[in-house]
Amino acid sequence: MVAVPHKNARLAVLLAASVFACVAACIGLNALIRSNQSQTRLKKLAPAPTVLEIDVSAITNVGIVGTVGNILLSGTAFLALSATILPVTQGLANKTLRPTAAILAFTSLWVLVCMIPYIVFFARDSAGLRAFIGSTELPQSVVQQTAARSGHSTRYRTMWYLKLLAIFPWFSIVAGAIASFVLFRAASAVDAASTSAVAAPAPETKEVDRESDTKESVTHNEKAEA
Repeated sequence: MVAVPHKNARLAVLLAASVFACVAACIGLNALIRSNQSQTRLKKLAPAPTVLEIDVSAITNVGIVGTVGNILLSGTAFLALSATILPVTQGLANKTLRPTAAILAFTSLWVLVCMIPYIVFFARDSAGLRAFIGSTELPQSVVQQTAARSGHSTRYRTMWYLKLLAIFPWFSIVAGAIASFVLFRAASAVDAASTSAVAAPAPETKEVDRESDTKESVTHNEKAEA
């Protein structure tokens, strides 16, 4: 039976990291799909021969990179969770505690680095709209008024799917960081247990030593009597 240090704590934090990161990744993918659908609907509202260009590249790129980080975080946590649960892979889970903890820390930092600019874009910016008739660009005031009359807001903070993406990844960041800390502690416990096992003599060795000492004592006594 393989000893699994801090097993319950590991299971709890890995499950939390896997679930929160998975939810955050799904929200990121949903936001990307919803954004593309909204852009398509808005472009269809422009009467011919007007061509509408929508620029959301800044927040979209950051959101995609953050979503990829959440996918990696969720996958790593799920694999580590499975390895900790299954008896056949618990030994492997103990041996890979430090690399797994390092990956969880890296992916948590990855998502954090993406979320900081995302929050800035979400709170302050809006989608860029440009309308053209042929090669002539229409004034921004006309474009914004037309978008407002159609009921489509270009402010990021008014879009519910972007609001969700501004919230849930923070849970995955915290869960991933805690999971990384717990796995590093478990790795230290595994190292300490291995060191103690190497330093302590085996029981059979002790018995052999005792028998040898007994035989030597008998031999010395026989020589002394002789």
